[in-house]
Amino acid sequence: KLMINKGTDATYMDVAANDTVTVTGTLYLTNGYMGSSGGTLTNDSCSVNHNAGFDGGDYGTLINITGGSGTITMPESAIIPALTLNAANCTLSLSGTATTTFDSQLTLTSGTILANDAAVDIDGNAGNSTGYTQSGGTYTGRSGADNFDKNFTVSGGTFTSGGGRMMNAASSAFSLSGTGIVDWSAADRVDLDTGTFVMSAGTFVATSNTMYSANSQWDITGGTFHHSSGTIEFDGNQVTQTDVNTSLTLAHVTLNRTSSW
Repeated sequence: KLMINKGTDATYMDVAANDTVTVTGTLYLTNGYMGSSGGTLTNDSCSVNHNAGFDGGDYGTLINITGGSGTITMPESAIIPALTLNAANCTLSLSGTATTTFDSQLTLTSGTILANDAAVDIDGNAGNSTGYTQSGGTYTGRSGADNFDKNFTVSGGTFTSGGGRMMNAASSAFSLSGTGIVDWSAADRVDLDTGTFVMSAGTFVATSNTMYSANSQWDITGGTFHHSSGTIEFDGNQVTQTDVNTSLTLAHVTLNRTSSW
């Protein structure tokens, strides 16, 4: 077992570059802050106890859950260090309706993430952020909003948004490839304010409401795009370019730009 109880966010535990600390029992994130020069804190038992007062951490992949089985339940409003879930029989379950924050990045390789009714924020301004990356496993939202401040990359597994607002920050990139499935059909609104929307394979299900695309370059060369009878509105004040392999079928399109197409 390992307990981190440092007191304030000015006092933290640091894992040195290229080092790995493995916790075979429970990892207790009680108080303080996690910093890392590039090291990894591994838990191979699907056992993390996160106190509501823990202050997160934003430098690289700090926590890597690699094994075990069961459910890790995060408290409402948790601030979670950069995290990788790579354990097929492990479930990460969020609590409440307030915002759960992942400092800098969240990676899902295998296993299950249940956002439930919590709003989710991946803080793309923190540390060496890579945003959200999924190559396997299942992410399921319910009613909360998803605010991903950095890149959104899915190459495998299934990502299903909740019924709240789905947002992605400007100058980021949406990328769907491989066998990935991204289902945003339930979202009440999608603000895809990304630099690029790239889809080379996989399946994308758009919201049945309105997806706003501001200042984005669309590049769709493969995969399956389901419009869900929703509306795509191209807005913003910069030029948008759309490049598709052969053809793209959309239900409703609104052009609402302050500059040329």
